[in-house]
Order: sequence, then C-alpha cells, then structure tokens
Amino acid sequence: MAGIGFILEKLVKRGGFSAIFRVALAGTVIVAGPWLLSIAAITLVSVVVPYSGQEAPALFSLAIVYANSVSLILFGGFHYLFSRLVSDFVYAEDFPRASALLVVFVLAAAVVSALVAVAGLFGVDPSALRHVGFYRTGVVLLFVGINLTFLLMLFLSLSKRYATIVAVYAAGMVLSVGGAWLLGGRYGTGGAMTGYGVGQVFIAAALLILSLVSFPPGRLDFGFYRRIPRRMKVLFLGGAVYTFGVWVDKLVYWITLGTTVRGSVFRLNDPYDLPFFFANLSIIPGLVFFVVMVETDFFRAIQGFLESLGTGIYMTIQQRKYQLRTTMRGRLAGQSAFQGIITLALVVASPQLDALLWKGGIDVLTMRIALVAAWAHLLLITLIIFLFYLERFDRVLRVACVFLVLNLSFSLLTAALGLARLAGLGYILSAGASSALAYRFLLFDMGRFDRIIYAGSAE
Repeated sequence: MAGIGFILEKLVKRGGFSAIFRVALAGTVIVAGPWLLSIAAITLVSVVVPYSGQEAPALFSLAIVYANSVSLILFGGFHYLFSRLVSDFVYAEDFPRASALLVVFVLAAAVVSALVAVAGLFGVDPSALRHVGFYRTGVVLLFVGINLTFLLMLFLSLSKRYATIVAVYAAGMVLSVGGAWLLGGRYGTGGAMTGYGVGQVFIAAALLILSLVSFPPGRLDFGFYRRIPRRMKVLFLGGAVYTFGVWVDKLVYWITLGTTVRGSVFRLNDPYDLPFFFANLSIIPGLVFFVVMVETDFFRAIQGFLESLGTGIYMTIQQRKYQLRTTMRGRLAGQSAFQGIITLALVVASPQLDALLWKGGIDVLTMRIALVAAWAHLLLITLIIFLFYLERFDRVLRVACVFLVLNLSFSLLTAALGLARLAGLGYILSAGASSALAYRFLLFDMGRFDRIIYAGSAE
C-alpha cells in the first residue's frame, strides 16, 4: 500500500482543510471502501426487502455472517501466500505469470467454496423456508462470490486500481440490494438470498474480466505449489494461524454463549458480535493514518537502509539502521496516539451511540471493551506488517500462534466463568501480549538487520 500512500502524502503536504478532507476520503475508500459498501448494502436489504416476518429472516443475516467468517478462516493463509507470489511477479514485470497464477487460485477457490457452501447447507432446516432451492442457490453464489472477490481485489490492488475496485463493488452491491428486493418480495428469504448472491457473483465476474483483460494470462501452472520455498510455506501458516486467531473468540462465544438461529443448527452471539463489528469500523481512521503516514515513512527508511548496504560505509549502514528503528518507534507511537484519541472519544460516547444505533440494546461495558480491543488489534496488525517488510515470516508465525493460543484460552475461561459482559477482555490481553512479542522481535531483528540480509544472500 506504500505506493498509494505516497500519493496521499503529497496531498497532505499541500495543506488546507480541503486537502486533508480529500486524503481522509480517499484513504477511507482505499482501506475500507468495499467493507463500507457491504455494510450499507446489508443495512438496505434489512430495511427495504419485504420478506421480514414471513419466514425465518435471520437465515439471511446468518448466511452473510458465516460466509464472511468461514471465508477468512478457510482462505486467510492463501490470501497471504497469493499476495506475495503475485507481488513478486508484478515486481519482475512478469504479468502473464501473475495473471496465470490468479486464474489457478480462482479456479481452486471456486471449487472449494462451492463444496463448502453445499456442506454448510446441511445445517439449515428446509422446512423453515418456502423456497429452499432459492436459498441454497443464493448461499452458494454468495460464498463463491465472496471468496473470488477477495482474491481479485488483492490482485488488482497490486496494480493500484483502487477506484476501479470500488466502482465495480458499488455496482455489484446495487445489484445485490435490487435483486434481494425484487426476488425477496416474491420468494421470501430464499429469493432475497439468491438476489443478493447474484450481485456478489457479478462483482467477482467483473473483477475477473477486468483482471484478465488488463493482464492476459500466460500458461497455467497447476503444479506451482511443488516449487514454493519453505519460507513461503511459513508465510502461509502465519497468515492462516493469525486469521483463525482473529475469529476464534467469536467461534467460542457462538458455541458457549450464543443462541441457535431459528431454522438452522448454527449459532450467533449478537451481544458480543455487534459491539465488535462496530469497534472494527472505529479503527478505519487508524488504518488511513497507517497508509498515509506510517507505511510511507517506514518504506523510505527501509529503502534507505537497503541502499546503504550496497554503497555505504559501515558508519552509514549503522546510521540508516538506527534511523529505521527510530522511524518505526516514532510512527508506531504516533499512530497509537491518534487512534487512541478516537477510541477514547468513542468509549466516552458509548451510551449515546448505543441509544442512537441500537435503541439501548447493546451493553455499554461490552462496547467499551470492544473499542479498546480494536485499538489493540490495530497495534498488532501494524507490527505484523513491519515484520512482513523485514521478511521475518517465522516471527509472524510465532506471534500468530501466541495470539491464537491466548485468545482461545481467555475465551474458554471467560465462557466457563459466565462473564459474558467481559468477553472482550481476553482479546485485549491476547492482542497486547502478541504485540509486545512482535515489538521485541522487531527491535532485535532491526538491530542485526544487516547481518540477516547478508546471511540470506549467502544461502
């Protein structure tokens, strides 16, 4: 993301309220445009679709929640691996191989997604729906569309085509809402599910066509995985473990504290899920700050250090190495303070937000804990990205394992003690401890970064 960060940084340096507003708007679109559009579409569907009250409407939201969570848990590691492999091809300007790799991943993801969606549908009671065939079709379309869209957005993001991604996503969401409205009125929840799923497949199909037209693929290589080096496999494992760690507390609380959704065997826990969903939205300003301010400066610092290895004397190398550590510390502190101010303001305003958004239906204490947990999670995300920049994939895997084990343990303990209102405390402690470990790894590795690079070059 550093490339787009440099463009936004130039706007900031122009000064003035209009420049800052444009950067804030553009940064928000880049880091969370599709996310926000999805929220708007789901909200509109719940308001305008006339199937509510006719049959199990909760099955609609259930499908969306589980589709997104299972998608990230199942494919999270592949997203990290795919991004790195494709970025290497793009850096080498080998666009045919990058596009061919995209096709291979898309085909594999489509098949696996369809099979997983079909398996999940066995947990839905057919008698709860008037048009169960429409519902089943919609769920398969939704899950396949979401998983392909994740891959395609990653691919097109490497070419910095953010505006195109958001435009296609917006068109698809309009189609989803329109389809859900049209079919929901006639075929109930099943029709709404199919209408919404058609829009998701449209997004994936449009992004795929755009990708293949922009970057015609070369020869497909279905055996590429045999030649993946060990460190890339470690990257895959790190991404998979980290993604599972992000969701493991939700899974635990669904099972232990949640309620079964009518017409299915699946469970949700709205008193925990809704505050955390909102809390995740609260860190969008911090993500924008990271793209515009943190990553650009860190990229410059690491680029200057790497250049000094080839041309600089020993003293210059040490100075650049010290500058890299100083930049990391300074920008990390600035981002934490910036997001901390926003989080504090939302913590104070939590009672008013609860009354405005949920009519008093959310526990304020849980909301406040969730907001702090999101702040801690942003810190962890940033530190992991720094480790990725240093290509310390083994360190990321260790941090992710600690995060997963702690989050799982604290969640099980909280559920066993029946402390539902304090459920998010375990997430804060897990993210905090994992961040401390990641920070320690960073300081240690930056202190010997020159030796790490030289040793890697000699292998």
